[in-house]
Amino acid sequence: MFESGKFTATKNRITKRGSNRLRHALYMAVRCAIRDCRKSKTSDEIIPRNKKLREFYNKKREEGKPFKELLLLV
Repeated sequence: MFESGKFTATKNRITKRGSNRLRHALYMAVRCAIRDCRKSKTSDEIIPRNKKLREFYNKKREEGKPFKELLLLV
């Protein structure tokens, strides 16, 4: 499965290099950005917090990307 040359691996793992606190902060920022929120508590209208990021997220989910992999892409 893991070959050199042309990348053909089936599983992409997160790198453990760098600050784990920074990685966690970025992960949480992306989760909050793609989350939906209501315009007001009495309204049923749901809007995304960041429309462009949410559109990109939805497009990639339709292509079959897993949730955690998408959080790393965004």
